[in-house]
Amino acid sequence: MRNRAFVLRVAVYLLVGFASGAGAVNVHASSVPWSASERIATGFQFTEGPVWHPDGFVLFSDVQGNRIVKWTDPNETETYRQPSGNSNGLIFDEQERLVACEHSNRRVSRTGLTGKVVTLASRYEGKRLNSPNDIVIKSDGSIYFTDPPYGISGGEQELPFNGVFRISPDGELTLLATDFDRPNGLAFSPDEEKLYIADTTGGHIRVFDVQPDGTLDGGEQFVQVPNPDGMKVDGKGKLYVASASGVAVFSGTGESIGTITFLQQPSNCCFGDADGKTLFVTARTSLYRIRLNDSEIGVDAKGKTILTWSSLSGRTYAVYQSDDMLAWDLAADGVAAKSGTTTTWTDPTAALLSPEVKKRYYRVGE
Repeated sequence: MRNRAFVLRVAVYLLVGFASGAGAVNVHASSVPWSASERIATGFQFTEGPVWHPDGFVLFSDVQGNRIVKWTDPNETETYRQPSGNSNGLIFDEQERLVACEHSNRRVSRTGLTGKVVTLASRYEGKRLNSPNDIVIKSDGSIYFTDPPYGISGGEQELPFNGVFRISPDGELTLLATDFDRPNGLAFSPDEEKLYIADTTGGHIRVFDVQPDGTLDGGEQFVQVPNPDGMKVDGKGKLYVASASGVAVFSGTGESIGTITFLQQPSNCCFGDADGKTLFVTARTSLYRIRLNDSEIGVDAKGKTILTWSSLSGRTYAVYQSDDMLAWDLAADGVAAKSGTTTTWTDPTAALLSPEVKKRYYRVGE
């Protein structure tokens, strides 16, 4: 009877999904800041690690296919790199070089602008890493990644733990945590003072305080999520977690906002499009996108978080801090900073800029 009930539940789920033609939305609030999802590419073996490039395309890993795929609108795909070392998590650094977690090569690599691939980390204290899985880069250039054993067999594991690591800007590899069962997705808070890390088999997200030297402190449980995988944080601090139930969305205080569900189980996500308000989601054999209706998402075209809010006549403004950290620019209605319509303050204590804003770093728009 239990098996029959399970089959019936699956059948109902599939019927509902196919009838809608897109992912459903489960909510715990009166409204949600997103629209229906759309499957934009399919036919892959196992998709992971989506990342948006400012030139207007998405890269993602087809892990078992041993390649990195490039998606461009309208719904065109091509192989970007093969073999990929069975890459999983991907991210671009400040110079738009691709940094990848490679399972079969058991390393973190970087592809230069000329196409040359170099190893950033492959061993810790002489022992091979397990299979680097997911990755984030802090604004100072330091790289944080998780290292579960998903890409290797039990007999191949040399390290006696599944860890979380940091690669400093000068290339030094530091072990940050060993008390995870299966560390997976990770994401910084907008101010980079906190780092969220998923423990897949533990069924929860933990939150750490990022210390001035880049190490981590704390690590208490932030939220419970069924089989959490890759995740991202928007400019308002909302956490988007790919999980067994869909992409679960939480506020910065851990309150559930809702869950975006798909026909396939999501593995990871990223923000994209010119305004950063489209969520691209990898889910098993497919790539999906979903438009976020929140006017304060706060991610620019290069993936840098900004802060937006409604002001005065209802226009939306975005604040950027200049590279020299001395001036603040206010851009109205999406007009890039440094343009003729931009207002500049040299005093960051001006009433418009709250203490929260002053703690954050915002790149001046192109």
